[in-house]
Amino acid sequence: MESDDFLKATDEAVNRVFENDLELIGSDANERAIAHRFAVYLEPSFPGMNVDCEYVRTDEESSPEQIPGIEECNEGKEAGWIIPDVLVHARKSKGEVNLAVFEVKSCSGLDECDRLKLKGMTSRSGPLRYEFGMGVEFYPDHCDRLLFVDGDPQGDPIRTSPNTIQTGEGPTDAGEGAVSGTKTAIEQNADILLLDKAARKKIQGLAPEEALELYDSLKDKSITELTDSEYAERLVLSEKLSEIIRKRRKQKT
Repeated sequence: MESDDFLKATDEAVNRVFENDLELIGSDANERAIAHRFAVYLEPSFPGMNVDCEYVRTDEESSPEQIPGIEECNEGKEAGWIIPDVLVHARKSKGEVNLAVFEVKSCSGLDECDRLKLKGMTSRSGPLRYEFGMGVEFYPDHCDRLLFVDGDPQGDPIRTSPNTIQTGEGPTDAGEGAVSGTKTAIEQNADILLLDKAARKKIQGLAPEEALELYDSLKDKSITELTDSEYAERLVLSEKLSEIIRKRRKQKT
């Protein structure tokens, strides 16, 4: 894919976030909610590819040790390997079809760990070799994006303003699994917190093998195929499996 086509697809998804989900930006809403909506709007631009939020790959290539400096970012976190906000890839290609990786922020800039992740995952000398990486910073009236190619940022962040900013109800093709854009930010965040609580209650008693089996049943669904409950469960499962892998790695050393 040419970089111009990739940037056009990204800008279209950004505009859709502003059109349908403006209230999420700059509010107390969970940042994952913004990443989810952004991923939903990316999906139509990449037919034949999988667009996933916080997708867990349980292999050595996605362990923190594969990106210099990133392991320190995981200290004190439930992160046994690298889990980006959004991926555009082919799930069962064994890493051979890795198109894009995104780190999404709300009213804050990329931190050093975000940059290390984008740098390491796009480096052609590394194991993952994503074609494009992008940091996307959402603010109420604009978006700053920084493109990474072959491990390097391409200049300074580029500021874009949405073509249309609407706060009223508007059409959306977000799919059954997406939280409605007509709700207020407070209502959407309340929904997310309730779903997260229910998912944690369901998953906390699962044995590692049961957790992995449940995750496998959910991870191959597209963003728009997941119900809200399934999406919450997948996020919680990614944390649980991450902790399991981290403990097993410590036991081996």
